[in-house]
Amino acid sequence: MTFSSRTRIIGIHKAPAHLSPQDMEKKYRDLASAFASLPIVKQYCLKYEVCFANGKFEEHVRDINLHGFEVTVVSIVETESDEALKKIMTDPAFQKVMEGADFLDRNAGGSFGVDVLSFIDRA
Repeated sequence: MTFSSRTRIIGIHKAPAHLSPQDMEKKYRDLASAFASLPIVKQYCLKYEVCFANGKFEEHVRDINLHGFEVTVVSIVETESDEALKKIMTDPAFQKVMEGADFLDRNAGGSFGVDVLSFIDRA
């Protein structure tokens, strides 16, 4: 069991009332593609993953007395350091791309930094 020295930030977003989950996924894919294509992101980002909820295991989750979570998209950005993430987030091109995220309901989601403790890593 080890803590990762890398910096990670996670974003969790629910489709706003005016968008279907499918429309939200399309808009987020476009936003993610724009983000991933930025030179600053290519330089400093080690890993960028976007996860779309699919509901495949909702029944199994309920069977073990856990509650589902109403979420449409989870994104994970991984950099080598806090400084690398700050360089991405303060880059004018990144900020311009984020202007295209106006479809996100800022009251029904958010982003936060995490420390990752790995118990199993077969990669």
